[in-house]
Amino acid sequence: MTATLSAVVIVVTSVLAPAPPPAAAGAAAAKQAEPDGEASGPGFSSAPAEGPTGTSIALSGAGCVLPGSDEPGDGVVVTLVHDGAVFTADTLTVADDGTWSGTLVVPAGTPADPYRIKAVCASPWFEDGDPVTYQKRTFTVTGEGAGAPTEGAVAPSFNGGIEPFGEYDGQSTCNPREQPGMAAFRRLVQSNYGGGSLGVVRACGVGGTSEHKEGRAWDWAMNANSARDRATVQSLIDFLFTTDNNCNTFANARRLGIMYIIWNRRMFRMYDTDRGWSSYSGPSPHTDHVHFSLTRAGGAGQVSYWTRTFRAPRFSAASRTVRGLAVNPAFDRSTTGDFDGDGRDDLLWYRPGGEVDHVWYSAGGGRFVDSTRQVGGDYRVFAGDFNGDCVDDIFWYGPGPARDSIWLGTRNRTFRHLAVNVRGDYWPVVGDFNGDRSDDILWYRPGAGSDPVWYGTIYARFVGRTQQVNGNYRPFGGDFNGDGRDDIFWYGPGAQPDSLWRGEAGNRFSARAVRSDHDAVAVPGDYNGDQRTDVLWYGRGATADAIWLGTSNGGFLGTSVNMPGEFGISVSGDFDGTGQDDVLFHGDPARRTRLWLY
Repeated sequence: MTATLSAVVIVVTSVLAPAPPPAAAGAAAAKQAEPDGEASGPGFSSAPAEGPTGTSIALSGAGCVLPGSDEPGDGVVVTLVHDGAVFTADTLTVADDGTWSGTLVVPAGTPADPYRIKAVCASPWFEDGDPVTYQKRTFTVTGEGAGAPTEGAVAPSFNGGIEPFGEYDGQSTCNPREQPGMAAFRRLVQSNYGGGSLGVVRACGVGGTSEHKEGRAWDWAMNANSARDRATVQSLIDFLFTTDNNCNTFANARRLGIMYIIWNRRMFRMYDTDRGWSSYSGPSPHTDHVHFSLTRAGGAGQVSYWTRTFRAPRFSAASRTVRGLAVNPAFDRSTTGDFDGDGRDDLLWYRPGGEVDHVWYSAGGGRFVDSTRQVGGDYRVFAGDFNGDCVDDIFWYGPGPARDSIWLGTRNRTFRHLAVNVRGDYWPVVGDFNGDRSDDILWYRPGAGSDPVWYGTIYARFVGRTQQVNGNYRPFGGDFNGDGRDDIFWYGPGAQPDSLWRGEAGNRFSARAVRSDHDAVAVPGDYNGDQRTDVLWYGRGATADAIWLGTSNGGFLGTSVNMPGEFGISVSGDFDGTGQDDVLFHGDPARRTRLWLY
Protein backbone atom coordinates (compact mmCIF):
# COMPACT_ATOMS: atom_id res chain seq x y z
CA MET A 1 0.00 0.00 0.00
CA THR A 2 1.29 3.47 -0.85
CA ALA A 3 1.68 5.73 2.18
CA THR A 4 -0.42 8.89 2.17
CA LEU A 5 1.24 12.24 2.76
CA SER A 6 0.43 14.66 5.58
CA ALA A 7 -0.02 18.39 5.24
CA VAL A 8 3.03 20.54 4.57
CA VAL A 9 4.37 22.95 7.20
CA ILE A 10 7.14 25.43 6.41
CA VAL A 11 9.17 27.48 8.87
CA VAL A 12 12.53 29.19 9.17
CA THR A 13 14.64 27.73 11.95
CA SER A 14 14.61 30.95 13.95
CA VAL A 15 11.36 29.84 15.60
CA LEU A 16 13.47 28.19 18.31
CA ALA A 17 13.68 30.97 20.86
CA PRO A 18 14.10 31.57 24.57
CA ALA A 19 11.34 33.01 26.69
CA PRO A 20 10.83 36.78 26.84
CA PRO A 21 11.87 38.63 29.97
CA PRO A 22 9.27 39.03 32.72
CA ALA A 23 6.70 41.75 32.23
CA ALA A 24 6.92 44.93 34.23
CA ALA A 25 4.79 45.21 37.35
CA GLY A 26 1.13 45.23 36.46
CA ALA A 27 1.82 44.08 32.90
CA ALA A 28 0.78 40.84 31.26
CA ALA A 29 3.08 38.02 32.34
CA ALA A 30 4.57 35.82 29.61
CA LYS A 31 5.97 32.31 29.58
CA GLN A 32 7.40 30.58 26.51
CA ALA A 33 8.80 27.14 25.79
CA GLU A 34 12.56 26.74 26.25
CA PRO A 35 14.68 26.62 23.09
CA ASP A 36 16.07 23.41 21.71
CA GLY A 37 19.82 23.07 22.04
CA GLU A 38 22.26 21.57 19.54
CA ALA A 39 20.71 18.67 17.69
CA SER A 40 21.49 15.25 19.16
CA GLY A 41 18.65 13.33 17.50
CA PRO A 42 18.61 10.97 14.56
CA GLY A 43 20.65 11.53 11.45
CA PHE A 44 19.53 12.05 7.87
CA SER A 45 21.15 11.78 4.45
CA SER A 46 22.27 14.59 2.12
CA ALA A 47 24.14 14.58 -1.20
CA PRO A 48 26.26 15.99 -2.70
CA ALA A 49 28.52 17.48 -0.05
CA GLU A 50 29.55 20.49 -2.14
CA GLY A 51 28.68 22.35 -5.31
CA PRO A 52 27.98 25.77 -6.86
CA THR A 53 24.80 27.80 -6.53
CA GLY A 54 21.92 26.14 -8.31
CA THR A 55 22.86 22.73 -6.90
CA SER A 56 19.93 20.55 -5.80
CA ILE A 57 20.80 18.83 -2.53
CA ALA A 58 18.99 15.50 -2.16
CA LEU A 59 17.74 14.95 1.41
CA SER A 60 16.02 12.00 3.09
CA GLY A 61 15.35 10.70 6.57
CA ALA A 62 12.98 8.81 8.85
CA GLY A 63 11.38 9.02 12.29
CA CYS A 64 9.29 12.20 11.89
CA VAL A 65 6.52 11.12 14.28
CA LEU A 66 5.07 12.67 17.43
CA PRO A 67 6.63 11.22 20.61
CA GLY A 68 4.66 8.39 22.16
CA SER A 69 2.52 7.87 19.06
CA ASP A 70 2.67 6.75 15.46
CA GLU A 71 1.21 10.04 14.18
CA PRO A 72 3.54 11.64 11.59
CA GLY A 73 4.65 15.25 11.84
CA ASP A 74 3.21 17.86 9.51
CA GLY A 75 6.44 18.33 7.59
CA VAL A 76 10.22 18.42 7.86
CA VAL A 77 11.64 21.92 7.75
CA VAL A 78 15.05 22.00 6.04
CA THR A 79 17.24 25.11 6.03
CA LEU A 80 20.66 26.10 4.71
CA VAL A 81 22.32 28.31 7.35
CA HIS A 82 25.62 30.05 7.98
CA ASP A 83 26.43 31.86 11.24
CA GLY A 84 22.74 31.89 12.15
CA ALA A 85 21.59 33.44 8.84
CA VAL A 86 19.10 31.43 6.80
CA PHE A 87 19.90 31.43 3.06
CA THR A 88 17.09 29.17 1.91
CA ALA A 89 14.38 27.01 3.46
CA ASP A 90 11.76 24.51 2.39
CA THR A 91 9.50 21.89 3.90
CA LEU A 92 9.37 18.28 2.77
CA THR A 93 6.27 16.13 3.05
CA VAL A 94 6.15 13.26 5.53
CA ALA A 95 4.66 9.84 4.78
CA ASP A 96 2.44 8.03 7.26
CA ASP A 97 5.40 5.94 8.44
CA GLY A 98 7.47 9.06 9.28
CA THR A 99 9.85 8.84 6.31
CA TRP A 100 10.58 11.88 4.16
CA SER A 101 12.67 12.99 1.19
CA GLY A 102 13.13 15.89 -1.18
CA THR A 103 15.57 18.52 -2.38
CA LEU A 104 16.89 21.90 -1.29
CA VAL A 105 18.24 24.17 -4.04
CA VAL A 106 21.15 26.52 -3.27
CA PRO A 107 19.94 29.98 -4.40
CA ALA A 108 21.92 32.20 -6.73
CA GLY A 109 24.07 34.75 -4.93
CA THR A 110 24.87 32.51 -1.94
CA PRO A 111 28.51 33.27 -1.04
CA ALA A 112 31.11 30.50 -1.31
CA ASP A 113 31.47 29.07 2.20
CA PRO A 114 30.71 25.97 4.28
CA TYR A 115 27.07 25.81 5.44
CA ARG A 116 24.99 23.66 7.76
CA ILE A 117 21.81 21.88 6.70
CA LYS A 118 19.25 21.73 9.50
CA ALA A 119 16.21 19.45 9.51
CA VAL A 120 13.34 19.70 12.00
CA CYS A 121 10.19 17.59 12.16
CA ALA A 122 7.43 20.13 12.91
CA SER A 123 3.83 20.07 14.12
CA PRO A 124 1.94 23.28 15.07
CA TRP A 125 -0.08 21.73 17.88
CA PHE A 126 2.81 19.90 19.55
CA GLU A 127 3.45 22.37 22.37
CA ASP A 128 6.70 20.96 23.80
CA GLY A 129 8.92 22.16 20.97
CA ASP A 130 9.51 20.42 17.66
CA PRO A 131 8.89 16.65 17.90
CA VAL A 132 12.24 15.70 16.31
CA THR A 133 15.38 17.75 15.64
CA TYR A 134 17.88 15.95 13.43
CA GLN A 135 21.66 16.05 13.54
CA LYS A 136 23.03 18.70 11.20
CA ARG A 137 24.69 17.98 7.87
CA THR A 138 27.19 20.14 5.98
CA PHE A 139 27.33 21.53 2.46
CA THR A 140 30.04 23.71 0.94
CA VAL A 141 29.13 26.29 -1.71
CA THR A 142 32.04 26.36 -4.16
CA GLY A 143 31.03 29.38 -6.23
CA GLU A 144 28.43 30.82 -8.57
CA GLY A 145 26.75 28.36 -10.89
CA ALA A 146 23.49 27.94 -12.75
CA GLY A 147 20.86 30.48 -11.79
CA ALA A 148 23.32 33.33 -11.11
CA PRO A 149 21.69 36.76 -10.94
CA THR A 150 21.40 38.65 -14.22
CA GLU A 151 22.84 42.13 -14.64
CA GLY A 152 20.67 45.18 -14.21
CA ALA A 153 20.00 48.01 -11.84
CA VAL A 154 20.08 47.22 -8.13
CA ALA A 155 18.08 49.43 -5.80
CA PRO A 156 19.91 50.86 -2.78
CA SER A 157 18.71 50.50 0.81
CA PHE A 158 16.03 52.89 2.01
CA ASN A 159 14.72 54.24 5.29
CA GLY A 160 11.17 55.09 6.25
CA GLY A 161 8.16 54.75 3.99
CA ILE A 162 7.62 55.18 0.27
CA GLU A 163 6.03 57.68 -2.07
CA PRO A 164 2.27 57.19 -2.46
CA PHE A 165 0.50 56.54 -5.73
CA GLY A 166 0.31 60.10 -7.00
CA GLU A 167 -2.03 62.11 -9.18
CA TYR A 168 -1.47 63.26 -12.72
CA ASP A 169 0.41 66.58 -12.65
CA GLY A 170 1.06 67.60 -16.24
CA GLN A 171 3.03 70.48 -17.70
CA SER A 172 1.77 73.88 -16.61
CA THR A 173 4.86 76.09 -17.13
CA CYS A 174 7.71 76.13 -19.62
CA ASN A 175 11.29 75.76 -18.44
CA PRO A 176 13.06 73.55 -21.01
CA ARG A 177 16.11 72.65 -18.97
CA GLU A 178 16.84 69.11 -17.83
CA GLN A 179 15.89 68.69 -14.17
CA PRO A 180 18.39 67.01 -11.82
CA GLY A 181 16.14 64.03 -11.04
CA MET A 182 15.56 63.44 -14.75
CA ALA A 183 19.31 63.57 -15.43
CA ALA A 184 19.96 61.08 -12.64
CA PHE A 185 17.26 58.72 -13.89
CA ARG A 186 18.61 58.88 -17.45
CA ARG A 187 22.12 58.03 -16.24
CA LEU A 188 20.75 55.17 -14.12
CA VAL A 189 18.99 53.63 -17.12
CA GLN A 190 21.76 54.06 -19.67
CA SER A 191 24.54 52.89 -17.36
CA ASN A 192 22.66 49.67 -16.54
CA TYR A 193 20.67 48.94 -19.69
CA GLY A 194 22.41 50.85 -22.49
CA GLY A 195 20.41 52.39 -25.31
CA GLY A 196 20.48 55.85 -26.80
CA SER A 197 18.70 59.10 -26.04
CA LEU A 198 16.24 61.01 -28.21
CA GLY A 199 16.29 63.93 -25.83
CA VAL A 200 14.82 65.46 -22.69
CA VAL A 201 13.86 69.06 -23.42
CA ARG A 202 11.51 70.54 -25.99
CA ALA A 203 11.07 74.16 -26.97
CA CYS A 204 8.06 75.97 -25.56
CA GLY A 205 6.48 76.59 -28.95
CA VAL A 206 6.77 73.01 -30.24
CA GLY A 207 3.74 70.73 -30.02
CA GLY A 208 1.17 70.59 -27.26
CA THR A 209 1.34 69.91 -23.53
CA SER A 210 4.42 67.90 -22.61
CA GLU A 211 6.63 67.42 -19.53
CA HIS A 212 9.56 67.72 -21.97
CA LYS A 213 8.96 71.48 -21.71
CA GLU A 214 9.66 71.31 -17.98
CA GLY A 215 12.73 69.08 -18.30
CA ARG A 216 11.11 66.09 -16.59
CA ALA A 217 10.43 63.80 -19.56
CA TRP A 218 12.87 61.67 -21.53
CA ASP A 219 12.74 59.52 -24.68
CA TRP A 220 14.95 56.43 -24.36
CA ALA A 221 15.95 55.13 -27.80
CA MET A 222 14.76 51.54 -28.13
CA ASN A 223 13.44 49.60 -31.17
CA ALA A 224 10.16 47.76 -30.60
CA ASN A 225 10.90 45.59 -33.68
CA SER A 226 14.05 44.21 -32.03
CA ALA A 227 13.61 41.20 -29.73
CA ARG A 228 16.76 42.22 -27.90
CA ASP A 229 15.52 45.77 -27.28
CA ARG A 230 12.12 44.51 -26.17
CA ALA A 231 13.81 42.23 -23.65
CA THR A 232 15.97 45.13 -22.42
CA VAL A 233 12.93 47.36 -21.94
CA GLN A 234 11.11 44.57 -20.12
CA SER A 235 14.09 44.12 -17.80
CA LEU A 236 13.92 47.80 -16.84
CA ILE A 237 10.14 47.63 -16.42
CA ASP A 238 10.56 44.62 -14.12
CA PHE A 239 13.02 46.65 -12.04
CA LEU A 240 10.69 49.64 -11.85
CA PHE A 241 7.56 47.61 -11.05
CA THR A 242 9.11 45.24 -8.52
CA THR A 243 7.44 44.64 -5.17
CA ASP A 244 10.02 45.32 -2.46
CA ASN A 245 10.68 43.50 0.80
CA ASN A 246 8.11 45.67 2.57
CA CYS A 247 5.41 44.64 0.08
CA ASN A 248 5.39 48.05 -1.60
CA THR A 249 4.12 47.50 -5.14
CA PHE A 250 5.73 49.33 -8.10
CA ALA A 251 8.39 50.20 -5.56
CA ASN A 252 11.21 51.65 -7.65
CA ALA A 253 8.84 53.50 -9.98
CA ARG A 254 7.28 55.21 -6.96
CA ARG A 255 10.64 56.00 -5.39
CA LEU A 256 11.92 57.50 -8.66
CA GLY A 257 8.77 59.53 -9.21
CA ILE A 258 7.64 57.88 -12.45
CA MET A 259 4.32 59.44 -13.51
CA TYR A 260 3.67 57.52 -16.73
CA ILE A 261 5.42 55.46 -19.42
CA ILE A 262 4.60 55.12 -23.15
CA TRP A 263 6.10 52.32 -25.24
CA ASN A 264 5.11 50.41 -28.35
CA ARG A 265 1.55 51.79 -28.63
CA ARG A 266 0.79 51.24 -24.94
CA MET A 267 0.76 53.51 -21.88
CA PHE A 268 1.10 52.78 -18.17
CA ARG A 269 -0.13 55.37 -15.68
CA MET A 270 1.25 55.27 -12.14
CA TYR A 271 -1.74 57.36 -11.05
CA ASP A 272 -4.15 54.66 -12.35
CA THR A 273 -2.36 51.33 -12.02
CA ASP A 274 -5.60 49.33 -12.18
CA ARG A 275 -5.76 50.11 -15.92
CA GLY A 276 -2.44 48.34 -16.48
CA TRP A 277 -0.86 48.74 -19.89
CA SER A 278 -3.62 50.28 -21.99
CA SER A 279 -3.73 51.12 -25.69
CA TYR A 280 -2.12 54.41 -26.74
CA SER A 281 -3.23 56.15 -29.92
CA GLY A 282 -1.28 59.40 -29.77
CA PRO A 283 0.51 60.94 -32.77
CA SER A 284 3.64 58.82 -32.17
CA PRO A 285 3.40 55.03 -31.76
CA HIS A 286 6.53 55.11 -29.56
CA THR A 287 8.07 52.15 -31.35
CA ASP A 288 11.51 53.77 -31.64
CA HIS A 289 11.70 55.00 -28.04
CA VAL A 290 10.28 54.65 -24.54
CA HIS A 291 8.82 57.84 -23.08
CA PHE A 292 9.14 58.50 -19.34
CA SER A 293 7.47 61.41 -17.56
CA LEU A 294 8.32 62.13 -13.92
CA THR A 295 6.38 63.85 -11.17
CA ARG A 296 7.59 67.27 -10.13
CA ALA A 297 9.31 65.76 -7.07
CA GLY A 298 10.88 63.09 -9.30
CA GLY A 299 12.14 65.72 -11.72
CA ALA A 300 13.64 67.72 -8.87
CA GLY A 301 15.33 64.62 -7.45
CA GLN A 302 13.41 65.03 -4.18
CA VAL A 303 12.34 61.40 -4.05
CA SER A 304 13.49 58.58 -1.82
CA TYR A 305 15.44 56.72 -4.52
CA TRP A 306 18.01 59.53 -4.38
CA THR A 307 17.55 60.87 -0.84
CA ARG A 308 17.34 57.29 0.57
CA THR A 309 14.60 58.42 2.98
CA PHE A 310 10.96 59.18 2.35
CA ARG A 311 9.60 61.84 4.63
CA ALA A 312 5.84 61.73 5.03
CA PRO A 313 4.00 65.06 4.99
CA ARG A 314 3.45 66.71 8.33
CA PHE A 315 0.49 65.01 9.99
CA SER A 316 -2.55 66.65 11.49
CA ALA A 317 -5.31 64.44 12.85
CA ALA A 318 -7.85 67.01 11.70
CA SER A 319 -6.50 67.11 8.12
CA ARG A 320 -8.69 64.44 6.64
CA THR A 321 -11.32 64.11 3.96
CA VAL A 322 -14.65 62.69 5.18
CA ARG A 323 -16.82 60.83 2.73
CA GLY A 324 -20.14 59.07 3.04
CA LEU A 325 -20.56 55.58 1.61
CA ALA A 326 -23.69 53.62 0.78
CA VAL A 327 -23.37 50.33 2.70
CA ASN A 328 -26.05 47.80 3.56
CA PRO A 329 -26.83 48.50 7.24
CA ALA A 330 -27.28 44.76 7.81
CA PHE A 331 -23.54 44.18 7.42
CA ASP A 332 -22.28 43.67 10.96
CA ARG A 333 -18.76 42.25 10.42
CA SER A 334 -15.89 43.58 8.37
CA THR A 335 -12.16 43.16 7.98
CA THR A 336 -9.60 44.87 5.78
CA GLY A 337 -6.55 43.79 3.82
CA ASP A 338 -4.87 44.10 0.44
CA PHE A 339 -6.53 41.01 -1.05
CA ASP A 340 -5.26 41.61 -4.60
CA GLY A 341 -1.77 42.93 -3.79
CA ASP A 342 -2.17 46.25 -5.62
CA GLY A 343 -0.90 48.39 -2.73
CA ARG A 344 -4.35 49.54 -1.59
CA ASP A 345 -6.43 47.94 1.12
CA ASP A 346 -9.78 46.32 0.39
CA LEU A 347 -12.85 45.56 2.51
CA LEU A 348 -14.66 42.33 3.30
CA TRP A 349 -18.30 42.66 4.35
CA TYR A 350 -19.60 39.50 6.02
CA ARG A 351 -22.91 38.42 7.53
CA PRO A 352 -23.26 35.07 9.34
CA GLY A 353 -25.56 32.51 7.80
CA GLY A 354 -26.50 32.13 4.17
CA GLU A 355 -26.45 35.80 3.18
CA VAL A 356 -24.45 37.13 0.23
CA ASP A 357 -21.09 38.57 1.30
CA HIS A 358 -19.00 41.15 -0.49
CA VAL A 359 -15.35 41.95 -1.13
CA TRP A 360 -14.86 45.59 -1.99
CA TYR A 361 -11.64 46.01 -3.97
CA SER A 362 -10.19 49.48 -3.69
CA ALA A 363 -10.13 51.51 -6.89
CA GLY A 364 -8.31 54.45 -5.26
CA GLY A 365 -9.60 57.75 -3.98
CA GLY A 366 -12.05 56.09 -1.60
CA ARG A 367 -13.79 54.23 -4.46
CA PHE A 368 -14.41 50.46 -4.49
CA VAL A 369 -15.32 47.70 -6.94
CA ASP A 370 -17.75 45.09 -5.56
CA SER A 371 -17.25 41.33 -5.84
CA THR A 372 -19.81 38.99 -4.26
CA ARG A 373 -19.11 35.80 -2.33
CA GLN A 374 -21.27 33.19 -0.60
CA VAL A 375 -19.72 31.98 2.65
CA GLY A 376 -22.37 30.66 5.06
CA GLY A 377 -21.59 29.66 8.63
CA ASP A 378 -20.73 31.80 11.65
CA TYR A 379 -17.12 32.96 11.85
CA ARG A 380 -14.78 35.40 13.51
CA VAL A 381 -13.12 36.64 10.36
CA PHE A 382 -9.73 38.40 10.25
CA ALA A 383 -7.02 39.09 7.69
CA GLY A 384 -3.24 38.89 7.37
CA ASP A 385 -0.53 37.91 4.91
CA PHE A 386 0.00 34.41 6.29
CA ASN A 387 2.21 33.14 3.46
CA GLY A 388 4.36 36.26 2.96
CA ASP A 389 3.48 36.80 -0.71
CA CYS A 390 2.47 40.45 -0.22
CA VAL A 391 -1.20 39.61 -0.83
CA ASP A 392 -3.44 39.50 2.24
CA ASP A 393 -5.47 36.42 3.11
CA ILE A 394 -8.75 35.91 4.99
CA PHE A 395 -8.93 33.57 7.98
CA TRP A 396 -12.39 32.11 8.63
CA TYR A 397 -12.23 31.06 12.28
CA GLY A 398 -15.16 29.16 13.76
CA PRO A 399 -14.64 28.97 17.55
CA GLY A 400 -14.84 25.55 19.12
CA PRO A 401 -15.34 22.47 16.94
CA ALA A 402 -16.45 24.45 13.86
CA ARG A 403 -14.41 23.96 10.70
CA ASP A 404 -11.89 26.66 9.86
CA SER A 405 -10.28 27.74 6.60
CA ILE A 406 -8.01 30.33 5.04
CA TRP A 407 -8.73 32.10 1.78
CA LEU A 408 -5.34 32.83 0.23
CA GLY A 409 -5.50 36.09 -1.70
CA THR A 410 -4.19 36.30 -5.26
CA ARG A 411 -3.36 39.17 -7.58
CA ASN A 412 -6.16 38.22 -9.98
CA ARG A 413 -8.82 38.80 -7.29
CA THR A 414 -9.59 35.15 -6.64
CA PHE A 415 -8.95 33.09 -3.53
CA ARG A 416 -7.36 29.69 -2.98
CA HIS A 417 -8.97 27.75 -0.11
CA LEU A 418 -6.87 26.03 2.55
CA ALA A 419 -8.36 23.96 5.39
CA VAL A 420 -6.98 24.56 8.90
CA ASN A 421 -8.02 23.46 12.35
CA VAL A 422 -8.06 25.64 15.46
CA ARG A 423 -8.84 23.74 18.64
CA GLY A 424 -10.47 26.09 21.09
CA ASP A 425 -12.22 29.41 21.60
CA TYR A 426 -9.79 32.33 21.29
CA TRP A 427 -9.36 36.01 20.53
CA PRO A 428 -6.90 36.03 17.59
CA VAL A 429 -4.14 38.67 17.52
CA VAL A 430 -2.45 39.05 14.12
CA GLY A 431 1.02 40.47 13.40
CA ASP A 432 4.41 39.64 11.96
CA PHE A 433 5.99 39.19 15.37
CA ASN A 434 9.32 37.79 14.12
CA GLY A 435 9.78 40.06 11.10
CA ASP A 436 9.94 37.32 8.45
CA ARG A 437 7.19 38.98 6.34
CA SER A 438 4.64 36.22 7.03
CA ASP A 439 1.97 37.20 9.53
CA ASP A 440 1.64 35.21 12.74
CA ILE A 441 -1.33 34.62 15.05
CA LEU A 442 -1.43 34.63 18.84
CA TRP A 443 -4.54 32.77 19.98
CA TYR A 444 -5.44 34.55 23.21
CA ARG A 445 -7.88 33.09 25.71
CA PRO A 446 -8.74 35.31 28.73
CA GLY A 447 -7.73 33.89 32.07
CA ALA A 448 -4.87 31.65 33.09
CA GLY A 449 -4.86 29.12 30.23
CA SER A 450 -2.10 28.64 27.67
CA ASP A 451 -2.14 30.81 24.53
CA PRO A 452 -0.73 29.24 21.34
CA VAL A 453 1.31 31.31 18.88
CA TRP A 454 1.21 30.24 15.24
CA TYR A 455 4.17 31.52 13.25
CA GLY A 456 3.28 32.04 9.59
CA THR A 457 5.45 30.66 6.82
CA ILE A 458 5.84 31.15 3.09
CA TYR A 459 3.62 28.16 2.36
CA ALA A 460 0.61 29.29 4.42
CA ARG A 461 1.19 26.66 7.10
CA PHE A 462 2.11 27.44 10.67
CA VAL A 463 4.56 26.31 13.33
CA GLY A 464 3.29 26.63 16.88
CA ARG A 465 4.73 27.71 20.20
CA THR A 466 3.00 28.47 23.47
CA GLN A 467 2.71 31.64 25.55
CA GLN A 468 0.79 32.18 28.75
CA VAL A 469 -0.95 35.46 29.41
CA ASN A 470 -2.70 35.91 32.75
CA GLY A 471 -5.51 38.43 32.81
CA ASN A 472 -8.37 39.79 30.75
CA TYR A 473 -7.44 42.04 27.85
CA ARG A 474 -8.52 43.29 24.44
CA PRO A 475 -5.18 42.75 22.67
CA PHE A 476 -4.23 44.05 19.22
CA GLY A 477 -1.07 43.96 17.13
CA GLY A 478 1.03 46.53 15.31
CA ASP A 479 4.60 47.67 14.71
CA PHE A 480 4.46 50.54 17.17
CA ASN A 481 8.20 51.36 17.08
CA GLY A 482 8.78 50.75 13.36
CA ASP A 483 11.51 48.12 13.72
CA GLY A 484 9.95 45.71 11.20
CA ARG A 485 8.52 43.35 13.80
CA ASP A 486 4.97 43.63 15.08
CA ASP A 487 4.24 44.07 18.77
CA ILE A 488 1.22 43.24 20.93
CA PHE A 489 -0.66 45.87 22.93
CA TRP A 490 -2.38 44.22 25.90
CA TYR A 491 -5.18 46.70 26.49
CA GLY A 492 -7.17 46.53 29.71
CA PRO A 493 -10.15 48.89 29.28
CA GLY A 494 -10.42 51.81 31.69
CA ALA A 495 -8.16 51.72 34.74
CA GLN A 496 -6.99 48.12 34.21
CA PRO A 497 -3.20 47.79 33.78
CA ASP A 498 -1.91 47.61 30.22
CA SER A 499 1.26 46.14 28.74
CA LEU A 500 3.17 46.28 25.48
CA TRP A 501 5.05 43.24 24.20
CA ARG A 502 7.67 44.32 21.68
CA GLY A 503 8.52 41.76 19.01
CA GLU A 504 12.20 40.82 19.11
CA ALA A 505 14.51 38.78 16.88
CA GLY A 506 14.31 35.02 17.30
CA ASN A 507 10.58 34.92 18.13
CA ARG A 508 10.94 36.68 21.46
CA PHE A 509 8.97 39.41 23.15
CA SER A 510 10.17 42.03 25.60
CA ALA A 511 7.50 43.49 27.87
CA ARG A 512 7.02 47.02 29.14
CA ALA A 513 4.22 48.76 30.98
CA VAL A 514 2.04 51.31 29.18
CA ARG A 515 -1.06 53.09 30.34
CA SER A 516 -4.28 53.87 28.55
CA ASP A 517 -7.20 55.10 30.60
CA HIS A 518 -9.51 55.01 27.57
CA ASP A 519 -12.58 52.83 27.64
CA ALA A 520 -12.84 52.73 23.87
CA VAL A 521 -12.43 50.66 20.73
CA ALA A 522 -8.79 50.48 19.67
CA VAL A 523 -8.30 50.87 15.89
CA PRO A 524 -4.60 50.41 15.05
CA GLY A 525 -3.21 51.82 11.79
CA ASP A 526 -0.36 53.91 10.37
CA TYR A 527 -2.23 57.19 10.11
CA ASN A 528 0.76 59.49 9.51
CA GLY A 529 2.67 57.22 7.10
CA ASP A 530 5.88 56.93 9.12
CA GLN A 531 5.95 53.09 9.08
CA ARG A 532 4.95 52.92 12.74
CA THR A 533 1.54 51.76 13.94
CA ASP A 534 -0.64 54.35 15.65
CA VAL A 535 -3.82 53.81 17.65
CA LEU A 536 -7.18 55.50 17.18
CA TRP A 537 -9.16 55.26 20.42
CA TYR A 538 -12.76 55.48 19.27
CA GLY A 539 -15.26 56.15 22.06
CA ARG A 540 -18.77 55.59 20.84
CA GLY A 541 -21.24 58.39 21.42
CA ALA A 542 -20.09 61.22 23.67
CA THR A 543 -16.92 59.38 24.83
CA ALA A 544 -13.75 61.26 23.88
CA ASP A 545 -11.70 60.04 20.90
CA ALA A 546 -7.94 60.29 20.42
CA ILE A 547 -5.10 59.22 18.15
CA TRP A 548 -1.84 57.97 19.65
CA LEU A 549 1.06 58.29 17.21
CA GLY A 550 3.73 55.61 17.57
CA THR A 551 7.34 56.73 18.15
CA SER A 552 10.69 55.06 17.49
CA ASN A 553 11.22 54.23 21.18
CA GLY A 554 7.88 52.40 21.38
CA GLY A 555 6.07 55.26 23.11
CA PHE A 556 3.15 57.32 21.88
CA LEU A 557 2.23 60.96 21.30
CA GLY A 558 -1.49 61.67 21.78
CA THR A 559 -3.78 64.09 19.99
CA SER A 560 -7.54 64.59 20.25
CA VAL A 561 -9.98 63.83 17.42
CA ASN A 562 -13.76 63.67 17.30
CA MET A 563 -16.02 61.23 15.52
CA PRO A 564 -19.64 61.84 16.53
CA GLY A 565 -21.98 58.89 16.39
CA GLU A 566 -22.23 55.37 17.75
CA PHE A 567 -20.74 53.22 15.02
CA GLY A 568 -20.60 49.47 15.57
CA ILE A 569 -17.75 48.87 13.10
CA SER A 570 -14.52 50.85 12.93
CA VAL A 571 -11.68 49.47 10.78
CA SER A 572 -8.53 50.93 9.25
CA GLY A 573 -6.72 50.45 5.96
CA ASP A 574 -4.93 52.43 3.26
CA PHE A 575 -7.85 52.49 0.84
CA ASP A 576 -6.47 55.23 -1.44
CA GLY A 577 -2.79 54.19 -1.63
CA THR A 578 -1.36 57.34 -0.06
CA GLY A 579 0.79 55.45 2.43
CA GLN A 580 -1.40 56.62 5.31
CA ASP A 581 -4.15 54.47 6.76
CA ASP A 582 -7.74 55.63 6.58
CA VAL A 583 -10.66 54.74 8.87
CA LEU A 584 -14.10 53.42 7.98
CA PHE A 585 -16.98 53.78 10.44
CA HIS A 586 -20.17 51.82 9.83
CA GLY A 587 -23.39 50.83 11.54
CA ASP A 588 -24.65 53.63 13.76
CA PRO A 589 -28.35 54.05 14.66
CA ALA A 590 -28.76 56.57 11.84
CA ARG A 591 -27.53 53.92 9.35
CA ARG A 592 -24.58 56.01 8.27
CA THR A 593 -21.17 54.95 6.96
CA ARG A 594 -18.28 57.40 7.05
CA LEU A 595 -14.80 57.14 5.55
CA TRP A 596 -11.91 59.20 6.90
CA LEU A 597 -9.24 59.57 4.22
CA TYR A 598 -5.79 60.72 5.35
